[in-house]
Amino acid sequence: MQFLQTIKNSIANVAFYTKAKTEPFGKSLKYFSLLTLCMAILIAIPFSVSLFTWSSSWRNTDTAKTIILNTYPDELVLTLRDKHLTSNVDEPYTIAFPKVIEEKTPKNLALINTQGTITPADFDTYDTLTIFGSDALWVRNPEDGKIEIWNFDQLGDETIIINEQMVSEITSYALRIANILFYIIFPLAPLFIFVFFFTGNLIYLLFGACIIWLIAKLRKTHLTYGQSYKLGLYLLTLPILYGAITMLPPLAILKVPYVFTCILAILAYRNLAPDTSLPQVTPPSQPVSDTPTPPLSSQ
Repeated sequence: MQFLQTIKNSIANVAFYTKAKTEPFGKSLKYFSLLTLCMAILIAIPFSVSLFTWSSSWRNTDTAKTIILNTYPDELVLTLRDKHLTSNVDEPYTIAFPKVIEEKTPKNLALINTQGTITPADFDTYDTLTIFGSDALWVRNPEDGKIEIWNFDQLGDETIIINEQMVSEITSYALRIANILFYIIFPLAPLFIFVFFFTGNLIYLLFGACIIWLIAKLRKTHLTYGQSYKLGLYLLTLPILYGAITMLPPLAILKVPYVFTCILAILAYRNLAPDTSLPQVTPPSQPVSDTPTPPLSSQ
């Protein structure tokens, strides 16, 4: 198959690149598009299987709704009035993280403290992810510890009452929308991955072509920037294969920073041979005169 032969040539074939630099740009772009589509399908298959398996229970509206309602306390009522939050429980009041979440998380999902002063130390004191104060919601990123504060004064003047009934209605609506979106997005996963890979690598090659052009200078190969970009569409074959493979969870440990660019540079050096087709310029020979040289006269 011609496509498979081109993949092989793009990895190691000096003669292939010597010919490719004079071919139309559309031919290399067509190959790159087909390669990217194959990689998108390769990635989409295990990704889709994992997503479908992981979300099978969450797409069950009743199961997900039960988990959320079991997490929200029956007696808790939060009232947002005049841009200030109040509660009907003794504070500080904590809401524990759902036990069904297996990832490492804080002990508590939320701390409600609308009557006291909130400090960043409260996150560690109560081992919580969020804190509801009287005038703001505090959220800490568990990975980097960064805290974001969302002030209630950015909301309107409408009074909002949050209770179990409201949470149930919002949850049912959100899960219905999520279920619809899942069945729309799921079959389009290869297309989304293709667009991401295609545009991302074309943009990256604006920089990668500079590397190819510099290596061509080092190898004494005459290339314009445009030709470097065109050959880059072939030279990206192995880097793209590496990137696709390391996106799979079992092989993600093989992903190392800058290896993508290093592979591109190595392949460019390997496949861009010095030009030997340039005409050799030889100095002109001295014309031979037909006139005999007169003998030297002796004194």
